[in-house]
Amino acid sequence: MLAKQLLPDFGGGASIWVTSMVFFQVMLLAGYGLVHGLIHRFGLRYQMACSAVMLALALTMMPLVVVDVIDIGVFEADVPGTDSAVESVHGLVPSLRLLATLLLTVALPYTLLASTGPTLQYWMANDRALGEVNPYIQYGVSNAGSLAGLLIFPFLLEPVLPGERQLLLWTAGFVIYGVLLATCMVRYLALNPATIASIGPVGQHRVLWLVQAMVPSALLIVVTHYLTQDVVNFPLLWVAPLALYLLSFICCFLFPAINRPGSIRTVAGVAGLLALVVTSRPEFGFELAVRVGSALLGLFVVSLIVHGDLEREKPERQALTGFYLMVAAGGALGSVLAGLLAPMVFVSTFEFHLAMLASLVYVIATGNGLGQTLRRSLLLVFVVFVGITYVTHETRYDGQTIARSRSFYSSYAVREADGVRRLVVGSHVHGEQFLDPARASEPLAYYHPDTGIADLFRQMLPQRVALVGLGIGSLVAYGDAATSFDVFEIDSEVIRLARSHFSVLSRSDSEIHFTVGDGRIALGDSTASYDLIVMDAFSSGTIPTHLVTLEAVVGQLARLDAEGVVAYHISNHYVDLVPVLAAAAAELDLGIAIHESGGNEALQRYPATWVALTRNEELLRRLLAAPRWKSPGSERILWRDDQSDIWSVLR
Repeated sequence: MLAKQLLPDFGGGASIWVTSMVFFQVMLLAGYGLVHGLIHRFGLRYQMACSAVMLALALTMMPLVVVDVIDIGVFEADVPGTDSAVESVHGLVPSLRLLATLLLTVALPYTLLASTGPTLQYWMANDRALGEVNPYIQYGVSNAGSLAGLLIFPFLLEPVLPGERQLLLWTAGFVIYGVLLATCMVRYLALNPATIASIGPVGQHRVLWLVQAMVPSALLIVVTHYLTQDVVNFPLLWVAPLALYLLSFICCFLFPAINRPGSIRTVAGVAGLLALVVTSRPEFGFELAVRVGSALLGLFVVSLIVHGDLEREKPERQALTGFYLMVAAGGALGSVLAGLLAPMVFVSTFEFHLAMLASLVYVIATGNGLGQTLRRSLLLVFVVFVGITYVTHETRYDGQTIARSRSFYSSYAVREADGVRRLVVGSHVHGEQFLDPARASEPLAYYHPDTGIADLFRQMLPQRVALVGLGIGSLVAYGDAATSFDVFEIDSEVIRLARSHFSVLSRSDSEIHFTVGDGRIALGDSTASYDLIVMDAFSSGTIPTHLVTLEAVVGQLARLDAEGVVAYHISNHYVDLVPVLAAAAAELDLGIAIHESGGNEALQRYPATWVALTRNEELLRRLLAAPRWKSPGSERILWRDDQSDIWSVLR
């Protein structure tokens, strides 16, 4: 819920979700550490008193309000321009800003919530009235609650309730939680006047618990990033890996008998990882369903194996707070390594393959049913494969790649093949240019002369153009000396690559200005007025939701001349945004026209869908009378900033 509310300020990409998961893993560690420290150093009554104080303070923060660190002056806003050091260390500042915003917004109530599981289980373990009840069962129940909350949001709450109502409903739930927690405190103290002394965890198991929690956590992060950036940037895919990760805890702690070591388990783990690695290679051309299914299955099998071992290694019940502390530490360590450190170290998503290798090593080292020779052979083959992957992903020695880089927002590669130089963002092409100098200025890919945006330039001859999203700058080729372009690009690395490895911008006779920042926010802060606003901002392969809401269109109209046009590029295999834009047009009394063009691989031209929104009735008549332009169908799906439903626009 909070990650979605923060999307507009951070570009709407998968990195928002991944960084948010890292934050909540770390805060889970804070909650578990708080419980363990208070109980073991100060005693149960002191711990209860602290919980009561935290609960009282958290209730004063209700309902939750997002506190942006820029608004209160903790961080400076992104500095316009391309020579700024805002993202000089692989986007360190955006990730820190997001973490700081989450910290100020939800740290206290979430730490209290995170501490609840080990707190209640410790009380149960020492409750005289409950006798010898197994408190670890509640860990499975707790994760079942987490899974229910995770699935309720996109399937039930998001489609029917606006964001403000969601927060109010969450606040009501938090108040009920507070009443229940206070009741448990009073009841426990009344029945258990003396506290049973707890024992510390067995020392030799601590590292093992740490590793068993770290491996699935790192795998969760890299698989989520792989699915939402390299396969398809489909928001609901953010939910699926986390759901399976939680399900593995539920299965292992509620039904431990289903996951016993054996040859079948080991073979399943090895096969799942190998299938995931093979299907992840784009050159093999596996279908979308196969790639997604293999990734989710591989994650679930490994999580089931490792968490099953973790459940079997749990200590005596009086030592459970130390056990949970190490589990949280391992989860936080895995997510920090894969979600924060790896993007600073690697220029590609090489951490994906390292996590696969770590998972395979664990499965083989702890499993049985495989001969020693086969174990060594599998490890050797995988290590060689990872080494080759490092060379091809982290260096330029693959015969095509001439540059690689990475930022908070994505990984980038500049490649040459078949006489064309391409900018590849994640696994999607975001711009192409012929290597032949005589054809270097010819717009290709989704911007070729037969597209809707090319027709708009021909019919309008705009002089003041705003481009939200740069790519390699293909659209400036449609301008001339009388045309000025204001480019709004969230990632300064894209501007650097477009300038240093492509010549489209330098060949243009137009005046070009750059602003680094989220397109919607930066455009809204501008004081200029435009003939044409081009919305071409893609996070990997999908337009961020906050750029197509009713409020977003209203903001664009504020910067548009009375006779101007807002042009949306909405090419996508999985999501149809025409009904969303048609609903916004109807709400604002705008004319709308859709242009669909075919592709020609021999000419490096891709199929493209463009939508024009305008109050210029004469231009609208000309567009609808021209080939390939058409009016939308009757379906209307209105999206607002506080309410959007991705299910409604799936193809």
